[in-house]
Amino acid sequence: MAALAPKTFEHLNTSLFDRFATLLGPGQASGQVVLVEVDEVSLAQFGRWPWPRPVVAQLIHTIAAAGASTVALDFVFPPGGDPSLAAAMAKVPVVPGYFFQMEGHPAPPGDCPLSALPESGMRVREARGVVCGESVKGLPAAGHGFLNLIPDPDGVLRRTPLVVLYEGHLYPSLALAALRQFQSGRKYPVSPSGQEGADAVLRFRESAGGLPRYSAGQLMKDPVPEPGLRGKLVIVGTSVGGQGAPLLGANRILSASTVHATVADNILAGDSFRPPGSAGAAEWLLVLLVWLVLPQLFIRFRVFTASCFSVALAVVLWGVAWAGLGLSGAFASPLPATLALAVGASGCGALKLRWVRQNSQSSDHQLASAKHFILNALALLTTMRDPETGDHLQRIERYMRVLCRALSTDPRYRPLLSEETIRLMVQLAPIHDVGKVGVPDHILRKAGALTPEELLIIRQHVVFGRDVLQKASDRSGLHDEKFFRMAYELVYSHHERWDGRGYPQGLTGEGIPLAARLMAVADVYDALVSKRVYKEAFSHEEAVRIIQAESSRHFDPAVVEAFLRAESDFRQIRAESHDVAAAASSSS
Repeated sequence: MAALAPKTFEHLNTSLFDRFATLLGPGQASGQVVLVEVDEVSLAQFGRWPWPRPVVAQLIHTIAAAGASTVALDFVFPPGGDPSLAAAMAKVPVVPGYFFQMEGHPAPPGDCPLSALPESGMRVREARGVVCGESVKGLPAAGHGFLNLIPDPDGVLRRTPLVVLYEGHLYPSLALAALRQFQSGRKYPVSPSGQEGADAVLRFRESAGGLPRYSAGQLMKDPVPEPGLRGKLVIVGTSVGGQGAPLLGANRILSASTVHATVADNILAGDSFRPPGSAGAAEWLLVLLVWLVLPQLFIRFRVFTASCFSVALAVVLWGVAWAGLGLSGAFASPLPATLALAVGASGCGALKLRWVRQNSQSSDHQLASAKHFILNALALLTTMRDPETGDHLQRIERYMRVLCRALSTDPRYRPLLSEETIRLMVQLAPIHDVGKVGVPDHILRKAGALTPEELLIIRQHVVFGRDVLQKASDRSGLHDEKFFRMAYELVYSHHERWDGRGYPQGLTGEGIPLAARLMAVADVYDALVSKRVYKEAFSHEEAVRIIQAESSRHFDPAVVEAFLRAESDFRQIRAESHDVAAAASSSS
């Protein structure tokens, strides 16, 4: 955007420059430039403008008598040959003005005495002709300066040319020619920074009361109080509407003489601005700074923190632009860097969020894999003590999945059985008997009936399992509340009964956790249809009748109803498991 400089971007830069210039204020006037203007009072005294030469001579004589150092005339001389004008101009250095023709066909050359500058080789605006009105040849002028003021394309006068190229020579503006005469011992650089320096960017004094000014008519009528014009550079022009060409400058209607006086005063005070765009290298350095700093912010910090730093960096960029204009007069627009910052922060933020999301998904996947590994390790630990449990654990996962999905069709339980909850129940189902690792082998593998004392010991496996989970949670530092709560419920409460005659707490009805109520049905069904050292396997139909009969006694009636809806799936899982076991037995 900065390189191509489209109109919109250029307009934004210009508007921003105007705003900064306005906020910086008018600055401190040099106190060496004075305006003498032909105003309404002057016209009432001496008639319509332009005045005849004797009146102009009287005005110059009055200014010279007041002690002015140099007089610059923002008008061309009226016709006539009155010797009084030459006499007046001999008393004080006078810099007359003329106009260059900037466009159209060249005007025929006239008898215009011009004062060329010794500098050369500059690329500046080039004039096609010159218009000086009545010849001033033979008059004792101290120099000549052109009066052309050229507004920007939007009609706002922000700058005015200091020099113009004509027929291979450089010629000064009225303000520059007057300054060179006013301080003849000082050489003013007409182009300190190449082509851009050929324009003077105005820092208007109007908001601070303006430059000192006097009415030309009042000046010739009454004496000027000291110090008045003594030792000053005096710019003479007209401020009457319809006379000359009032110009729009920084939202103010200014007379041409005011503009010339402002240029001279800015240069004398040393607080003039440089044209917008004169600090192009600084703008690109700011863009480079943004692209160097921005990625580091998003690499080192979180997106929110890096975004806050980006906002702070934007504030710094605007502060640098503000300070640069205030301290050096050079305007380095913060817009290119701010645009780079906005685009870069958006891009870096999006990339960082994508990277974080990918890492988060990877971490979640690793965490899920770790959980699955640990759950399988716990389940396999159980099978080492009770070999019959191995196939049981594989089937129990499938039974729990089928039973959960069947119960989730019940409107009462649908909100409680989301996909995530079902998935977690199925994952945790294999560890429901992990506490059996704490039961002695002679009890766990006993072929006959257990004694009351042995029954009490084997019932302790739910307590052993609970303690294992509790200690694992405490030592690991993990606090996945839902995961551990459901694991705790499955391990500790899957032997509770609906009628309250279960263990270890004797919970009743819906006081039993839902996961434990589901596990109770799946666990008992698998125990019924599986062969154990102490019993033969029941048929699927017998197991269904037993579970149905235990509804509202051992089991939750709603879970039993879900079981009956899914009993064909239970039959298929049992059959597939039996076929696998038979195939493994025959192959061995």
